[in-house]
Order: sequence, then C-alpha cells, then structure tokens
Amino acid sequence: MAEQIIIDLHNSANAKEFGGNLIHQMEFQTVTGWIDSELKRKAVADGERLHEAITVLGTRGSGKTTFLMTILKTYRDNRFEVCVLDIIDPTLTEEKGHIFLDIISRIKEKVETALAGSDVNPESTVYLKKKEWQDHVQRLAHGLPLLDGVGGEMTENSWQDAEFIMHNGLTAVRSARLLEHNFHRVIEMALDILKQEAFLITFDDIDIDFRKGWRVLETIRKYFTTPKIVTLISGDIRLYSNAIRKQQWKNFGKALLINEGEHLNKISNFNDMVTQMEGQYLQKVMKLNRRVNLAPLNEKMPIYEHRFDIMIKSSKGDLLEIQGYYDLVLRSFGISSKSQTEIYRSFLLSLPIRSQIQFMAAFDEGDELWSNNFHITDAFLNDLYEKDVDVNLIYSNAKFLNTVILKLLLDAGILEEGYQLQPTLQNHTLNACLTALSFLSAQKLKRDPFLVFDYLIKLGYTRNLETAFYASKDGSNAAVPSIKGLIDHSGLLQDKVLRDAVGLMNAYTRAALNSNRTTEDAWGGTILLYTLNSIAKQDRAKMSDRIDIAFEGLNHKHIAYIPLSICQSTTKQSGLLVYSFYSLLATIGELLRKNTDIEQGLYEFSQLRSYPMPDFTAGLNSRGDSFSVDERLDERYHRGDSLHMMDRMMSEWASQYKGMLISPHLLGKISTRFFYALLNIEQSGGQENLGELFSMQIVAFLNATLIEEAKESPDKIFRGINLNNVNTSPKIFLDNLKNMQRREPSRQQLKFSRWLFSCPLFLVYLDPGIVEHLQMQAEIFPQGPIFELSVFRGLCNVSFKRNLLAESNDVLPYDEIIARLRSDKVPFKYFDASPKGSTIAKNKFIQSNLRSQFGGRSFTSGELRDFRTYLKNNKVSW
Repeated sequence: MAEQIIIDLHNSANAKEFGGNLIHQMEFQTVTGWIDSELKRKAVADGERLHEAITVLGTRGSGKTTFLMTILKTYRDNRFEVCVLDIIDPTLTEEKGHIFLDIISRIKEKVETALAGSDVNPESTVYLKKKEWQDHVQRLAHGLPLLDGVGGEMTENSWQDAEFIMHNGLTAVRSARLLEHNFHRVIEMALDILKQEAFLITFDDIDIDFRKGWRVLETIRKYFTTPKIVTLISGDIRLYSNAIRKQQWKNFGKALLINEGEHLNKISNFNDMVTQMEGQYLQKVMKLNRRVNLAPLNEKMPIYEHRFDIMIKSSKGDLLEIQGYYDLVLRSFGISSKSQTEIYRSFLLSLPIRSQIQFMAAFDEGDELWSNNFHITDAFLNDLYEKDVDVNLIYSNAKFLNTVILKLLLDAGILEEGYQLQPTLQNHTLNACLTALSFLSAQKLKRDPFLVFDYLIKLGYTRNLETAFYASKDGSNAAVPSIKGLIDHSGLLQDKVLRDAVGLMNAYTRAALNSNRTTEDAWGGTILLYTLNSIAKQDRAKMSDRIDIAFEGLNHKHIAYIPLSICQSTTKQSGLLVYSFYSLLATIGELLRKNTDIEQGLYEFSQLRSYPMPDFTAGLNSRGDSFSVDERLDERYHRGDSLHMMDRMMSEWASQYKGMLISPHLLGKISTRFFYALLNIEQSGGQENLGELFSMQIVAFLNATLIEEAKESPDKIFRGINLNNVNTSPKIFLDNLKNMQRREPSRQQLKFSRWLFSCPLFLVYLDPGIVEHLQMQAEIFPQGPIFELSVFRGLCNVSFKRNLLAESNDVLPYDEIIARLRSDKVPFKYFDASPKGSTIAKNKFIQSNLRSQFGGRSFTSGELRDFRTYLKNNKVSW
C-alpha cells in the first residue's frame, strides 16, 4: 500500500519541518544518505581538499526552506553525533557582516556554552582545553582582517609604517595564508569539546543577493574543505549561474573589455570564456553528483506512483487525493471535461508548492469562493503585475474584465492562441496570467450574464476576425487593415457601449473587405441590404424587398431593426446598410446590463445608427463614432405592445441565468465554431432572403453552443451529438435537439444551451418551425407570445445583396452579360422564375451552352440564382 503524504492546508502556509509529511520524500532520502556517508568519513589524505557540498535546487516557493528545516530536525533529534547549526540566510545578515565571521561566531558560542562553568583550576584538563581553544581562535583571528570586506586596505597609512609591517602586518599575512589550516584546527577543537563528529552547516537563499551569495560560495570553496563540515546549500541554479557570471565578467576589468571586446569585436570570445569558467566553478563548488532538484508536483506524480499518495487535508478534516482535489476546484470554475481538466491541473501542479498551498487554502474557504472578498488571483499576483494586468480594475467593476484580458492578449501578441485563457503556452508567466483570468472570469460570469456576450464579441469575434481576415497586426500603416486598427476604430479597449463597438467593427470590416475589391457578399456576420426606400426615394413598387417597406406600419418594426446599422463612407454621402448577428448579440448583452428598463433599451437599440468606415485608400483610419440618421422609428411604436411584451419576456429570461458555471474556454470554443459555420453559410448561398439567412445564422450559433457544451458534459450526452456545423439546412441542429432530450431528460446538464435557446430575442428571428422544435425538444421558456412577436415572415420579404460573380479576372459585369445575351438572342425564358425542377434543367443548358456570354466560364447554380434575383429586382427582361 502506498504511503500517504498529507498537506494540511491550514498548517502549511509557512516554512517548517514536516517529517513524514514532507513532499520531497525521495530527495530527503537521497540527501540524508549523502550526509550519513559523510559522517562516516573519518579523515582525508594530507593536502586533499574536499568539495562535497550538497546542493538543494529549486525555484522560489518550491519548499527548499522546509526541506532544509526537516533535514536539520532529523539530525538534531536522532542519535547522530553531529552538531547542527541553525540555517544561515545571508540576506538576513547586516551589510558589513561577513559570512565567514558569522559561522565562526556561531561555533564559538556553542563551544563557550559547553565550557561555561567548567573547572577554573589552571592545572585541570578542562582549563587547559579551554586555554588551547582560545589560542586556536586567536591564531585564526589574526588572519581575518585580510578577508575581502572585513579589514582595511593595504594602502592605508598603517601599512606605510615599517614597524607596523614587521610586527603586525607580516603576522597577519602569514595568518591569512594559514587561514584555511587554522579554521580546520578550530573546527576540530570545537568538535572535540562538543563531543561531536562533524558540523552540519546549512545556507539558505544565498542566490538572491549576488554580492553576498558570491562571498558564501567563495567561503565554501576556500575553507569548507574538511570532512568535519557537512555543507548544505539551497537556491535556484539559474540565479547561481548569473551570480558567477557577473563575478567572472568583473574579473576581466573594464579596460580589457573595452579595448579588446568592443574595439576588436572579440566580445563573443570573452563570453565563451565566462561560460567555460562558470561551468567549471559550478562543478567544483556544487558537484553534479551532490545535487537534488525539488521538482514541482507534476514531475513527481509519475515517479511517486504506487509509492506515495499526496493527500490534501481540508479545514473540515477531509482527506482527498491531490488530483481529485484539483478536479473539484476546477469543476467550481466550470471546467469539467477530461481534456480541459488535464490542461489546467497539469499547470497548477507545475506551480511552486508554496503557490499551490496558497491557492488551495484560499479555495478551501468554501462559502467565500464567490464573495467580493475572495480574490482568486492572489496566488498569481506577481505574474499578473509583471504583465501589467489591472486586476484591481476588474474587482472594482466587472464590466472591464474582457477589456483587461484583451489588452493583455494584444500586448503579449497571443490573441489567436490565448483567447480561451488556457495555460498552453511556452511562457510560464503568461500561463499563470491566463489561468488566473480564467478563474476570475468564471467567478464574474456566475453573477453577470452580460459578460457572456461581452466575451463573445470582444475576445471571440475579434480573435476570429484576426485569424480569418486581418493579416497585418501592428496597425502602423493606416492604409492596411489590421487587428489593431479594428480595435482602435471600434474602441474595444474603451468603456464604450457594446452595441456601438460592434457597429464600428462592422464598419471597419466592410471597409476592409472593399479595400482591394468591391464585394457585396455577406461575410463575418455582416449582411448587406438594399438602400432604404426612405433614402432611395424611388418607385415603391420596385422597392418592396426593402426592409423599411417590408415592415411599414407593423408594430414589430423595432424588433426587426435591432440588428440594423449603416456603415457610412467618410468620403461620400453613400453608406452600406448592414444587418448583423453580432449587433443582435451586443444588444442582448446591453439589455442584460440595463436590466431595470429593458423596454427603453429596446427602443434605443432599434434606432438606426450610422458608423463611419475608415478610408484605406487615403490612409485615413480615425477613431470611430456613431450618429443617428433620419430613419428614426415613430415614437408611437415605442410604447406599443411588442416592446412591452418583449420587456417582460427578456426580464423573465434574464432571471433564469441564476449563476451558471461557465468557463471562458467554453465561450471561446463556441465563438470559433460559430464563426466558421457562419462563413460556410454565407459562402453556400443557400438562403433566398434575409429571413432565411438570419434564421440560419442563429441556428448555427445555437448549434455551436449545444455541441461545445455537450463536449464538456458527461459522455452519455456527448456520444449522440453530431459535431458537424449547419450549412443550408437546420437538420443537424434539430437532430441534436432530439438527442439532447433523449439522453438528458432531467435537464440537469446543458443548462447554458437551454438558457440561450430560450432567449426571446433569438426566437423572434427564427423560423417558427424551428421555434416549435425548441419548445418541444428543449422545453424552453418562456411560453409567451413568441409567434405573435416573430419578425421572420417580414424578413423573408427582404432581399440582401450578394455578388453574382466569383473572384476571377475573366468574369463580366451584369450589364455586359445582359448585353451579350440580348445580342446573341438567347431566350429570356432560361432566366425567368420557374419551378425548381425546370430551373435545374435551365441551369444545365446555360452551363453547357452559354459559357462565352458569361465570360468564358461555367456559372454555379448559386451564381445563376443570384443573377435571376438581380434581373427580377431590377425588372430586366428581353
């Protein structure tokens, strides 16, 4: 049966000895074995200088001090004939205190304590031994003034006096030359008095202060060369390396480095010599076969398997294996799938043990986990401050959470790979920041549903735009679209209304799409509509597919207008009318933030606003702002039943959030799956009108949510899910709904998906047939007047723009194609509206026989459908 190592979370915060509960048990056994072998060594050959110091290596917080204290207690308490000195920490000595003097002083105190009150008879053995001890110490003291940093310089006035040199100076020089010998004699005499075999001397944290650390290393190298001293050193090998390199560079002298290093370009030669001397010095003072490394727990777990079980003891006295304890912690932050749990658990186990105990002890507070006083980031503060992460701003106002995260990702250049806040990078500090912000996000998301939509836009959408479109990142050239330009233009790092930020993102993206070519295709959640009739002011009979005509006089016009905005050119009067799913997401988020007056918010967000596009051709990329346009909805609709009913349903829906456990990596996966499903839908051209296209986009979002949350859920739910994205049909989503209901009828899982399925502002845009499936399969709420408020039918009367021609240099504009068809007397019947079966036959004829009229290429069915739509909308025939 494996031996248990117990970490008591409320008795492990400070360094102390732990005996059998020491985490580094194997290293402990190794070091005690070395010490025992040293204690058995009786003597060395004349002239042999031993360098057998034991080095305990580890990073800050790895448990080095606790390890040393446990070693010392072992040799104090047991039958070993060894005199144990307290741990020596050079950083705690005064500036002028030399470490060698400190050691001698400690030994002297022990000896004088042993001799105190001894026989004062000058002829007694004890008295003679005391006198001999004082003589040894006196001889040793003569050489101490010549130690670096102890005595004065030989250039002082006293050294110019001949009598001083003859009577004092030469004696001091001789004593300094014999300092090692005299020191060893003092050690042997002290052990004889104390009736011990050796001194156990331990140095802790000598790597922190380079200057003092160097003195310690030199003291060990020069004087700790006797088997009567067993030496333990602790520290970080990287810091030791730096301390030694610093001293070796100093030895070259400034003149040499300048004259030969810089002037003769030989600095690399000096660097090679420093590296060589550093390696030789380390191997001499800190032998490779006398080093132990206090590795983090993630490296120990495979080694400890079947030998030791590391257990965590909570404040309630419960014992839980450490990996199971971390799984419990991670589930509290919405991380439950095996793959995600492994990522975070591995990182946490790689932390210094001090940080792990601090983190687990904070979590063990229980009810404090979600309180305002519980700062889950405390264990990672140093890393967060190093990366200039303003956690205080987040704690003071949660709405800045994703803004602070976005700034970190941009500053570190890791937006693409770091947006899910997973510790998967090569940089430990960044991994610590991402982990802390992931936990903090889960903590804040539990209370504030606004942050769900804020994340999907500021982090998810921004990251996917960068990956899919913006090749340039730095934004230094205003004539080149870049992710930095997008963020600056939309004010994502400012305290801006989320809906306005999305409007500016849409304007920037549409301008970027048109920077090298003109396109009217839907892309990235932006759908171009035909100009409002109120602006175009043309014959109403020809404008029936415009959104203002389709909803003229209807009470639901406010709802239909929520995703609508204008991308305004800064160089001409024209603009692009854009319908955007992300504008709808932003509106939902802002309504959740308002909460108290949703009806007023619905009215405000339904007003058509215009957002300026940057002019990339002129290199103008000013910061964006929004302004209202003349198409303002009539005030009488504001107090109509539609907004009032939507207010009531949205309030009820918002109240159902009730502190869901959502991790940012889940939101990241949802945003990316949805974005690429969105691109596929836009490229497929499978929808004929705005209602069908927008409904399919919402279906794609809900399906992405269902798939990704199912992947985080127990296997019995995930196994039946179709992982494909929807494209031209909602069938995959509807099948997944059925599977969800069949495998998880209790509704205890997939709560986040069910909540989003119930959002009234999604349901009113969906095909009513899909809403019925949601009500039956997902048992969504509310059961209110969704169908009464639906705008799907009205949006089905609205056309959207798209290019007929693919990206090719040999295709022709519409008017030239029409002119060729007329000139060649191609019958118009091939392009007239027909039943589906007849249309397929016509398309085959066109693709086979009319290649020259279409620029020498065969058009796809989707392109021909677009061309027919163009002919119909513009009343063209021949």
